[in-house]
Amino acid sequence: MTKENIIGIKPLWRKASFWGPLLFWSWNIIYMFTFLFGFSWTVVLDIITGVREDIIPWIFIFNAALMFIIPAISMWLALTVFLKRPAALLVFGYGVEGPLMLLLLLRMFAIRQMTAGMLTLLVIAVIGITTLFWKLLDDNLEKRSTGTQAIALMGMTLCLLVGLYLGAFLLFYVVPFTAFILQGLYQFIIHLPENLRTMTAEQLGDLIGFSIFGAMMITLWAYTATLFIGLPFAMPGLFSYQWWQTLKGFAKRHSWAVGGALATFAAVLAIGSLVIFNRQPQHAAFELLSEPPSSPAEVAALQAESETIRVGLLNAYLASNRYFSAVGDVRHIFDMYTDPNGMNLTKAAGARVQTWYELLARPILYEPFEPYTEELVNEWGVPINQAFQKDPLIAAELYETYFDEPISVAERPAIVNAVKTTWDMRQGEAAWIEVDDREIHLEEQAVTVTEHGDWAEVELYEVYRNDTAIRQEVIYYFSLPESAVITGVWLGNSPDREDRFEHRVSPRGAAQQLYKEEVSRQVDPALVEQLGPRQYRLRIFPIEPRRMVWQGNNQRATVEDGDLLYMWLTYATLSEDGAWPLPQLAELRNVYWDEETVRTINTEAFAQPDIWLPEFVAAGADPAPTTHTIGFGNGQTVTARPATATDLPALPSNLDIAIVLDRSRSMEAMRNLVDAQFAELAALDANIDVYLTASDFHAAAPERVAFADVDPAELVYFGGQDPAQLLTQFADLQGSATYDAVLIITDATGYQLGEGQDNLPSFEMPVWIVHLDGFPLGYDDPTLEAIQSSGGGTVNTVAAALERLSVAFGSPDKNVDIYDGYVWEVSDSASTDTSDFAPIAARRIILAEMQQKRASLGTLDTLDALHAIAVENSIVTPFSSMIVLINSRQEQRLDELENADDRFDREHEDVGETQ
Repeated sequence: MTKENIIGIKPLWRKASFWGPLLFWSWNIIYMFTFLFGFSWTVVLDIITGVREDIIPWIFIFNAALMFIIPAISMWLALTVFLKRPAALLVFGYGVEGPLMLLLLLRMFAIRQMTAGMLTLLVIAVIGITTLFWKLLDDNLEKRSTGTQAIALMGMTLCLLVGLYLGAFLLFYVVPFTAFILQGLYQFIIHLPENLRTMTAEQLGDLIGFSIFGAMMITLWAYTATLFIGLPFAMPGLFSYQWWQTLKGFAKRHSWAVGGALATFAAVLAIGSLVIFNRQPQHAAFELLSEPPSSPAEVAALQAESETIRVGLLNAYLASNRYFSAVGDVRHIFDMYTDPNGMNLTKAAGARVQTWYELLARPILYEPFEPYTEELVNEWGVPINQAFQKDPLIAAELYETYFDEPISVAERPAIVNAVKTTWDMRQGEAAWIEVDDREIHLEEQAVTVTEHGDWAEVELYEVYRNDTAIRQEVIYYFSLPESAVITGVWLGNSPDREDRFEHRVSPRGAAQQLYKEEVSRQVDPALVEQLGPRQYRLRIFPIEPRRMVWQGNNQRATVEDGDLLYMWLTYATLSEDGAWPLPQLAELRNVYWDEETVRTINTEAFAQPDIWLPEFVAAGADPAPTTHTIGFGNGQTVTARPATATDLPALPSNLDIAIVLDRSRSMEAMRNLVDAQFAELAALDANIDVYLTASDFHAAAPERVAFADVDPAELVYFGGQDPAQLLTQFADLQGSATYDAVLIITDATGYQLGEGQDNLPSFEMPVWIVHLDGFPLGYDDPTLEAIQSSGGGTVNTVAAALERLSVAFGSPDKNVDIYDGYVWEVSDSASTDTSDFAPIAARRIILAEMQQKRASLGTLDTLDALHAIAVENSIVTPFSSMIVLINSRQEQRLDELENADDRFDREHEDVGETQ
């Protein structure tokens, strides 16, 4: 017999009263020392700053506080409640504090935006662990009332489930981690003699010196690793024992059957809740949109599920922000188990382990709509999450198809909130900047107006500072009055006008191609393009990033702002009601302004931080409208004279008019405006056909019906279409029918939905697009050409289109138009009159030429002739863009591009596409 058996006591090292306090206090002291003198001065301070600056959510301060509060309360309990019960510290450390800290760390660093499934799992875990804590505090729990005991039993059942779950979860990491440590230790030992023999005396001295400090660090690391290795075994064992003790105590006072029933009920309730709340909404959304509806009833049923579709598509779009990884993509498990320095399993065995892990970790994994088998790797050959790459793209496309609006626009608040949900202030700020376009700060903005009677030249001057660590691009989509023209753009590295880089008017395709090439070279260009009758896009690149600057030999670095970039833009415009119109912002990318931005208009301070520019600037003198007559070298003359009431003749009677009605989903909000336009049309003495368009997602087919047979109240708006599709469907249904004019009734959406169509026909009758709620960002080139070459344009009401038509029909050659308070006429009579008004008049020449030569508008000769007018008058047109070049190499490359056959072919670029 051993001494232990004779005496009847265990050695100290085998007692829980010895290991409990030792493990508890050693770990907590190490942790609190690390937290107070390391973690709190780095991560916690960043979190506080991030919350204060509204960069990350407040919940992360609460999480950070718990990382201190839980160990602090635990140590207080050890000194008070558990002081005379040291053995309980083992259960408390491994059963309460340890699991709580583990869950907190996972929530803090591994899980970003909480989902319903994750929250359910967390609630179950907290209830179970709290019940165990309650059991440790209450020595008389078995003597409490039946209801109290029943609650304790069900809570401990949840605790058992949590222990088994967390133990199994950690085991997937502990096994390869242990194998890696043992393998590393084995390699270190067997190679130690050889390494010592080959070491020089100096290297050996360094090793000994390092070993004193290194041994301390290795000991600390090894100790923590040992606790981690033991956790998946200790936690389930402790929880199982405590659950069994509770069940046994309940059965003594009642019965095993009742106790078993209560435990089973709690387990079923927990598992059932987890299954229900972990049902991810993207499956329903993808399934609902897998096939277009084929009947009005199916459309109605789909509309009733709009919220389900929205939530599901948003969940798929934000998958990488809401889930740890995706089912089928948890490659780190596969890699750990197949690593030759660790488990060294076969690929087949590693894949099985990954499958088991994904089954267990399902509450924190995104479930793709379709499993992906094709391996996707990045440019370095490293596998990347296929679901996180593919499903968001599919979701964005389906969202646009169904809701007729980009998801990045419609769901921006939710997207911003998701990307900001992280403990890392820098990561949150970078993501927020990217989503919410806050990369470039507008340092200074100045508007200067130079008046010339009834017209003026306006200069916009801006200075940009990059708030990020990479080069950035500024993009503005803006509108000007229809008669206005852009006359210049410049870039500079200083505010000195003498040193700024000049612009060059170039064919739109050549300018775009060079801009893209130079951006890829990281060289400065700027580009202004016309996207619509009054819509423009300005692009500026690059605004230099912040940079690290090392201070002397002390190896300390500071962050300095990159060089500022200076931009000048000028345009000529007519007055409007005694004021000068300014560019109106439609969309921007990457740039923002705030109260620190210095803003002036004609040297006077301007303080409206919620807008880019005001709508108008008051004129200094009375800009009384006058008549302008300008002769051009091609033998044509433009006359612009103030319009009067007599310039608006009545429309001819018995006109044949085609109305093309957009039945996209976004038009649902326009019902009242559609009713008003139809009431305007009903008063006409005209023969009207209505073309009802339909997207591919609309149950009804496009059709042509008589005006009298259309009841706007019965129309179903569904799916999404752009103006090019509306024109194409009209052309397909038109057949042999002829019209005096075509009016397309739509809203301001469409441009964001993607590239248009290249095969649009040329229309002999004027085509007017009526945008009921404002103008879009622009049009694809074929659509813009089809509209303008027909003699039509864009307006906001049917009445405005009819007014323009009445003026055109009143002219024998239809070369007269009225807009912006002036009547514009182009004649073939030569005139020698010239003035600074020529750039504005040149715009009208180009429009007249487009209409007269629409049959040959696709030929280079015609386009070159139109471009020559733009170059001569230094203006931006639908065919001619303005690009800033900074060196001779760029000039030579642009010369080459301007001689290419595709010099006028411009590629469509998505609104959110920045360099």
